[in-house]
Amino acid sequence: MNRRDTVLALLALGILPFPVWAQPAQKVYRIGLLSLALPRKMFVGIIAALSALGYEEGRNVEFLYRLAEGGDDRLPNLAADPVEMKADVFVTILTT
Repeated sequence: MNRRDTVLALLALGILPFPVWAQPAQKVYRIGLLSLALPRKMFVGIIAALSALGYEEGRNVEFLYRLAEGGDDRLPNLAADPVEMKADVFVTILTT
């Protein structure tokens, strides 16, 4: 094998796509957070715990906040929205 063949072989190897280079898209988990009267800041502990496990909002987790603001008659409609968005997990705090 001469020098030209060696260079052509190296170029061909560099141009070929390798499946090792491609990384699968990371799943974004949707977490529905439903509360009767508590503000969004009450979910800080849950978000901090998930962050310690490597889940970061905007990267691999999306939080779907739904606050009834004291109107418990609004809960069915508020809970239906994350269901339609196919949330993976629901967290509810229903204390007044």
